Amino acid sequence: MGGSSKMGNYLLTELQKIDKLARSGEFMKCMEAFNTLIQQFPSEHSLHRKKADVLEDFGKFDDAYQARQELASLEFKEPADLYELALAAWKVENYYDCAAWANKAIFECERNENYYYYQSSIFYQAVAQIATADYDAAASTIENLDDDYSTHVSRLGMISKEHIVLKIESRHSW
Repeated sequence: MGGSSKMGNYLLTELQKIDKLARSGEFMKCMEAFNTLIQQFPSEHSLHRKKADVLEDFGKFDDAYQARQELASLEFKEPADLYELALAAWKVENYYDCAAWANKAIFECERNENYYYYQSSIFYQAVAQIATADYDAAASTIENLDDDYSTHVSRLGMISKEHIVLKIESRHSW
């Protein structure tokens, strides 16, 4: 246990240093630090997750999407990470992947009885299905979405289930 605690303290200290670099706008130094740590601890989820967050903060959405894919390739499947991967796919306009990753998040929510990201994953799966003109799939997807559900969608603004229903009925994409 002591070694694990030492490693945890070391990673926490290093992540705090990276946070400080990020707040100072030191993008390259952040990435160098992440890459060094990931080489040392390739299966440490928190490193991949934080790297993707920092990449997004710097507006590097394609790189953030890649970092989230690397995180998803690790053995552990966390619904939050899969949901974030769906969002990252949306931000780079990869709507088919967005729908697929949201579907995987839904599956993991159900499998682990962890429903925190369940509704939001259903929502993004339907929004992505509309973006790919798969209106029938979107209609099926939203059957499990709460009627009053709404959230902000990058490039679209606030979207509700009602908006999704109207898009499906009109057969018009975003």
